[in-house]
Amino acid sequence: TTTTTAEPTLEEKFECKPGQGAAATTYHETGDNSFESCAALCDADAECQGFDFTEAESTHPELFGSNPTMKKKDSCRLYKANKPRFDEKSHRTYCSKQGSEEEEPVEEEEEEAVEEAASMLETSSEASCEFECGAATAAKDGISFTIGSGKDITYTPSATTCLTKCSVVTGGMFGSSCADKGGEKVAKDGSSKLCCTSMTCPETTTTTTAE
Repeated sequence: TTTTTAEPTLEEKFECKPGQGAAATTYHETGDNSFESCAALCDADAECQGFDFTEAESTHPELFGSNPTMKKKDSCRLYKANKPRFDEKSHRTYCSKQGSEEEEPVEEEEEEAVEEAASMLETSSEASCEFECGAATAAKDGISFTIGSGKDITYTPSATTCLTKCSVVTGGMFGSSCADKGGEKVAKDGSSKLCCTSMTCPETTTTTTAE
């Protein structure tokens, strides 16, 4: 008698809940905007520990690389081991591969402290920059923004500039203009705007030692 074991379905291979992967840790992005297509990519990749996806057509500027573009598709994003951020705000779904070595997830109430710590690290390495020079994405107050994206946004990320003194402004609230915050509107996600001041990136000094 020959016994055959049915191959687990993709739904059985992943555990999903509303949320997204850790900020700036994705290593592969595509335009696949369904669970099945994104899960198939992660399932076939031994390095992939989880993925997040949205059914919407999502893009962001990618100015550094072999094919610079203002509309890099990122509806599907693959991650290695990371700390997922589970919440309803991102309008994405994060799926962990069963048996993966995921780090402890970051719950919504912990996310602000994690982002503050990350911001402090970035600040120490990038002088007073709140986000790295030329950053295409930024997470602030639990919201992930695509820099340079959104209605009436004219700001474009540059490798020679960075953002500082950033704050999130929600439409309808008192002082909802970026000008009221003394900054520039650099991104918009729904009714939320990211207001920042742009500054020239600190120069890096390379020291060479003569032989």
